Amino acid sequence: MGKNLASGAAILAVLAISITILVSPTARSALTFAVWDPDDGPLQCTGSDELVLEGKTLSHPLHPLIVAGQGCQLTLRDCSLKAKRPIAVEGEVVLRLEGGTIEADEIALTAAGKARVELRGTTLVGTQNALLVNQEAAVEMKEGRLEGLVAVLATDKARVSLAKVTLTGTELAVKATGNAEVLVNESTLSGKTEVSGEAAVGVNQTIAQARAAMAKAAKQAAAELDRYEKYAAGGCDGVVACLQKADIAGLVDLEIKMNVDAKGKVKSVRQSGVPPEAKRCVEKNAKQKKIARYKGPGGLWTCTVAGTVMPGSDAADKRTTFVPKETK
Repeated sequence: MGKNLASGAAILAVLAISITILVSPTARSALTFAVWDPDDGPLQCTGSDELVLEGKTLSHPLHPLIVAGQGCQLTLRDCSLKAKRPIAVEGEVVLRLEGGTIEADEIALTAAGKARVELRGTTLVGTQNALLVNQEAAVEMKEGRLEGLVAVLATDKARVSLAKVTLTGTELAVKATGNAEVLVNESTLSGKTEVSGEAAVGVNQTIAQARAAMAKAAKQAAAELDRYEKYAAGGCDGVVACLQKADIAGLVDLEIKMNVDAKGKVKSVRQSGVPPEAKRCVEKNAKQKKIARYKGPGGLWTCTVAGTVMPGSDAADKRTTFVPKETK
């Protein structure tokens, strides 16, 4: 009797192993998909799951359609998905999209953690983002289309590589923040790119080249800012004297805008808050000004004076700014 039981257990074990081997990832996908109802919540892919969906059309107005977690390997071929946020992957997930269309009321595809995403000829459209990539997730896309308010948003340490892709951003084609890096090659961009923090966006260039260009632009911007601050100095000289000459005493809050030509000479003046009895002096004083060592093309020189003005006292707060622009 004991020998028979042992033999039976051995046979069952062999059968179990055989069944496990015979149930391929594709077969498991079919079994999982067959019992899944979108109304019951997202299709979950976790652990050692290997799911392959092909030619499926799925939609739900409220929740995500597919959520993939740690260890999952998920492939979608020529599928059509539509939801608020159709696909979200996080952790050490491998997601492959081949063809198909993903449409979202918010974000078409969200990748986080250390997810790895490969897209080939897929169309992603989201009212907010086509792609949201954050943390240490990486996305590689070849051909296809991305469309959204901000088509691609990469944050944290995300890495995104796009080749032969059409990007359309109502507000921005690409936005990168934190330490994110986005490479765009042989692609069509409709919309601007925006970079902040230590992030970088390389369009038809390497990230190193993009960072070098950014450093050069930042250096030039700093030099220009320093120059404009120097131009602004002296914009309020003589204004308080004009007020005192007109016997103005008490609180004042005024602004003087001076249009400067390409030689640094004040050509026209606009006054706001200046007492009538001091206007003539203020305008004459302004039109006598000229910015030393000025390099055009022209600009707007502004002086603001706020505080108390008294005879013999110059305690009011005075601020000047200079903004370059074409003189009108």
